[in-house]
Amino acid sequence: LHGISLSGSVMEVVFSQHLADAARAKVVNIDFAGRGHSRYAAADGPHTSALYHAQVLAVVRSDVARRGCAVHLVGLSMGGGIATTFTAAYPHYVRSLAVMAPAGVPFKPPSLAKLLGYGAISVALLSSPLGRAILDSRIAPSYEDAVKHADAVEVMKMSNYFHHRNDAYGFAASFVSSFTYLESLKDATAAIATIGRSGAPTNVTVFWGDDDRTVPYAGTHTWRRLVPHATIVTLRNIGHSLQVERRDEIVARIVEAAVDARRRPLPLLPPTTAATTTATTTTTEAATAAAAAAAAAAARATADVAAMRVAREKAERERAEAERQMAAARDAHDAERAQLLKEAAAVKEQRAAAEASVAALTEQLAAKQHNDDAVEKLTMKLNEAKTEHTTLNNKLTSLHDDLT
Repeated sequence: LHGISLSGSVMEVVFSQHLADAARAKVVNIDFAGRGHSRYAAADGPHTSALYHAQVLAVVRSDVARRGCAVHLVGLSMGGGIATTFTAAYPHYVRSLAVMAPAGVPFKPPSLAKLLGYGAISVALLSSPLGRAILDSRIAPSYEDAVKHADAVEVMKMSNYFHHRNDAYGFAASFVSSFTYLESLKDATAAIATIGRSGAPTNVTVFWGDDDRTVPYAGTHTWRRLVPHATIVTLRNIGHSLQVERRDEIVARIVEAAVDARRRPLPLLPPTTAATTTATTTTTEAATAAAAAAAAAAARATADVAAMRVAREKAERERAEAERQMAAARDAHDAERAQLLKEAAAVKEQRAAAEASVAALTEQLAAKQHNDDAVEKLTMKLNEAKTEHTTLNNKLTSLHDDLT
């Protein structure tokens, strides 16, 4: 489960595929509403835990029905908070839980987060090129060595570009709505405590960089206190991009915990009381409503994809026609240039001949200066030759200008 500004596609490139290769298992990445290929509209309702749980539940139930076993749930940042609250609400679906710098432990947000508290104004800001630039500027500082992991930084910047190119408003609205309403992001301590009391799942691993400036490392104290059986893995001198900078270590530990969890039976849940039945029913109703909203969003996404395909085909046809016209114009220009070069060469030859004529007449004039009549005639011929020379020279200059 990805973070607030990422997508399942990004997680697949920088983390999940490595996990799948190491575990030799299927890893499913979810694009939460408004991220990646999942669209979001205001009609879908606010981004509460129920909305996200419905998305996760649809995938998990499908996988459980097909494989007949619970899943190993992994989450990063906001996805870690959602994984936590989902596990607390549906423990029988989760065999092991691994979270990386999980949201959900209350802390004082950074000053930049104040920009997200103005509703429609915040959405408009994040929808703009400035909003994308702000998100881009937050990527590299989350790495201890951004130069070493430049490829991953570029992948995350491309994710921001993808969000803004395809649905800037939907992504921005999702971002702001999540920050405003998502319990899994704001305060998941009750869910953490539920996992600790129930002991379900038995395998819980929490990874955290001790230099995390996005979700502070101090959150580990809450996990240690409320979930005594959790394994807390501290990653020294690592910030919020631990899934990249310490990927191999995290992948190895997740695989190890998953293998260990498969050797143990799922914990027995306490008997259901009337109070818990009511709570479960309420949660189920909320999840059902959220699932319906997610289905409506999926239908809109399908229509959007079809419209985008038609628009792309039209753009490709227009581009092909533009390229054809450019090629024709280029051929016409080349032909005109060749003709101008040919005319310029002919004029050069005529000018050379005129220059030779002027030279010959000058010699004749010098030889016959004693004869006034001959001199006058030769002078007239010389002036005519000079006039012709000037005319040809001007024509050559004009042709050179046209050629240029």
